[in-house]
Amino acid sequence: MPAIRSIRPRSFLTLVFVGFLAVALPLLVAILFASLQVERLASQSERAVYRTVQLTHGGRNLVEELTGMERNMRQYLVLKDEARLAAYDKTHAELQGTVTYMLALEEDPPARQRLYELAERERRLFETLRGQRLDTAASEAAVAEFVPLAELARQILSEANASVGQGVEVLRQMAGQSQRFLVWQAAALVPLVVGLAALFLFLIARPLGQLDHAIRLLGDGELYTPIQVRGPQDLETLGERLEWLRTRLLELEEEKKSFLRHVSHELKTPLTALREGAELLAEQVVGPLTEEQREVTDILHNNALRLQKLIEDLLAFSRMPDVRSAEMRREPVRLDQLARSVVTDHRVGALARGLRFRLSVDPITVQGDRARLRAILDNLVSNAVKYSPRSGKIDIRVGEDTDGVALEVHDEGPGIPPEDRPRVFDAFYQGRNQPGGPVQGTGLGLAIARECAIAHGGEIRIIDDPAPGTHLRVTLPSALVTARAP
Repeated sequence: MPAIRSIRPRSFLTLVFVGFLAVALPLLVAILFASLQVERLASQSERAVYRTVQLTHGGRNLVEELTGMERNMRQYLVLKDEARLAAYDKTHAELQGTVTYMLALEEDPPARQRLYELAERERRLFETLRGQRLDTAASEAAVAEFVPLAELARQILSEANASVGQGVEVLRQMAGQSQRFLVWQAAALVPLVVGLAALFLFLIARPLGQLDHAIRLLGDGELYTPIQVRGPQDLETLGERLEWLRTRLLELEEEKKSFLRHVSHELKTPLTALREGAELLAEQVVGPLTEEQREVTDILHNNALRLQKLIEDLLAFSRMPDVRSAEMRREPVRLDQLARSVVTDHRVGALARGLRFRLSVDPITVQGDRARLRAILDNLVSNAVKYSPRSGKIDIRVGEDTDGVALEVHDEGPGIPPEDRPRVFDAFYQGRNQPGGPVQGTGLGLAIARECAIAHGGEIRIIDDPAPGTHLRVTLPSALVTARAP
């Protein structure tokens, strides 16, 4: 592990720079090879063109020089003009020089052999003509040798002209080879560059994705998942800072819940005494009450019940981290009976506000935790009673649908504004539409319902409904159903 850490870049910017170099380097090498290939082809083309042009020019000079030598010699034999003889000597020297120049350019062995032959025959002819008297019949016969020499020179010129086409063909073949080389180079280079780009994209994106995931977990309140970031050392350091922040938030969360548990527990004892005392007064155990005293007693009793509900919510919230992980007491639960039992518990509060319950429940039995399933329905109904207007209706439905078993509660209250929906299931969050009354809610009811639903493998969500009010649906997996409605 230390060895692996030692080869990691210390900086995210260093990783980006190395990735850029790794991707750009093969491209630069390919460009360099391509330029060298083009330069080599251009150089060879220039040399081939120069060679063929010079050989063609040299072959033409050979024909002209031999023709001039024959003409000068014949004129000398007739006119005995020494200037013609001097011109012949000069042309002889030029021809030998032309042959020497062409030999330096010619690469074809047969062509070189013909040049050697031409030079040697012309030299022997020159020695013959300059080594005897030029007015003899032998001189006439020697001059006739220029004719086959001229034919040989024309053959050399023809071959030089033909070599131009051969040179073009050679250049075409070289160009084709260069093209194939560049195509194969590109074919090998493209996957390499794409692979390197994908590799460094992964190396760059992975730590950023880990940081994004860690921040999202912290934002969602998921504090029990350790944060680990692998990548450049500066990003790993940032991951360690986030891990420290997670542990610190977890400590604060535990301290908060411990405080809530202690405060809630301490409040339960005096609240129980207060509630029981209000009940004794309401039952006229200590004597008859006037109408005003009975009204005050009812107010004390009702608010004691509301405070007890708030304290129970706080205690339930303090146990929320254990709701999913704690072992559930699974047993057959009739959801229709459970819904009617919850409605009965809230009937007094509903009658006080003139509310009516409308139940549409199928006799469905599921294998689940009765207390948690009751907590789901109790919190949903409690919210509906709290937010419903006077003389309103609350619809409760239990039945199966395509997603599983649905538990729905629909009231006629003000509904949940769109801006509150993303956070309405967060603990302690209270929306803009709050009911009146001396004691406000804690914002824990829907959070507890969600945790209990998740513990059963289900979910809770807000249903868009054209009718006014709030429509909430809890969906439980079909796998929990053990008995269905007939």
